Amino acid sequence: MPDSQSENLFRQNAIDALATKIDGRPVSVIPRPWLWLTLICAAFVAVAACFLVTADYARKETVRGWLVSSPGVVSLSNSEYAMVATVARKEGDVVRRGDPVVVLSEDVIQGEGQSPAGEVLRQLRKQLSVTQRREALIREQFVADYSALDDQVRGLDDEMQAVAIQRRAQDVRVQHKVELQAGFAEAFARGAIAEIELRRRKDELLVLQQSVMRLRQESKSLGRERQGLLAAQVRLGMEFEHSITRLDAERGELRQRIAAHERQRSLVLHSPVDGTVATIEIVPGSTVRPQQTLVSIIPEQAVLVAELYVPSRAAGMIEPGQTVRLLYDAFPHQQFGAASGTVDTVAGFVSLPADRPVASGIREAAYKVSIRLASDHVEHGSVRYALRPGMALAAEIILENRSLGEWLLAPLLARL
Repeated sequence: MPDSQSENLFRQNAIDALATKIDGRPVSVIPRPWLWLTLICAAFVAVAACFLVTADYARKETVRGWLVSSPGVVSLSNSEYAMVATVARKEGDVVRRGDPVVVLSEDVIQGEGQSPAGEVLRQLRKQLSVTQRREALIREQFVADYSALDDQVRGLDDEMQAVAIQRRAQDVRVQHKVELQAGFAEAFARGAIAEIELRRRKDELLVLQQSVMRLRQESKSLGRERQGLLAAQVRLGMEFEHSITRLDAERGELRQRIAAHERQRSLVLHSPVDGTVATIEIVPGSTVRPQQTLVSIIPEQAVLVAELYVPSRAAGMIEPGQTVRLLYDAFPHQQFGAASGTVDTVAGFVSLPADRPVASGIREAAYKVSIRLASDHVEHGSVRYALRPGMALAAEIILENRSLGEWLLAPLLARL
């Protein structure tokens, strides 16, 4: 039977009579649309309550930072101006301790077109050539002086030979005079000659004997002079050898200095550690300044960490182990997503703006925070991209995480 007909079975007066009974009064039937609306409201309230209980409210702080290598990146530099001759490695190469990385030439051309190192070498080579000319002059002087002494010795030999001939001739004459003098003495004894003649003959013999003595003295004097000349020749030879030895020592010292300057002109920088070449800031032919970073090497056991400076107003609730969301500038999060990390250490003392790198971008007191990375690379599909020291990033540090219900009831709970 239709509902409209069932409702018309009772007249209004009958309904009023039944309503006055002690047993109760009839309840009107609720329309179905109202029932559906009630169920929808109840479901909405249940969903809202579930959302308030399960949904989280997070208070976070976004700061800027960059990746660094721990214990640090090794930088190669030079203490003087130099020119890059050769770069023996390229970025990404694995090097061992002692491997050559860069060859520098200190022969840098200055504004006047001169090179200090090259000028020193030119002066040293000039001194070396001067010593060679000096040696040639010393040899020529030695030959000339020795030849002069040798000529004097030969002249003395000729004089001594002439004196010896004269001595022999005088000795013969003296011997002859001695024999004649004996005959004159016998003749004087017989009275054959006068005494004056005998004395004259004696005087002639004495003159000859004196002449022989003079020739002997002259021969001895010439012999002594000859010995002096021979000694002078010996001394001249010794002085020549000493001069040559001194020049050889001077040349050896100059050659050592030239070799040292040439080694300085070609300076080889070696890797002090085992690791990987991270960056190369130079090219062959470029000029480097003193203390300029030429090559950066990441040690083999180095670990990448994120270094942040968190303002003091947000550092109170940061503790080791907290989760950090990392957004790398080199890898847009819209394409590569966000990386994660955890707080490793928090500095115990605040750092002022003057004590921090300019790249931190914070103009207030801040605490240095080190973040341990969950991964040292970024993935995009099947491709991996390695992270490198110096990459800039934005870090979102979760300072507080609670449900919306707790957040809404916090003022009420604070008063209880």
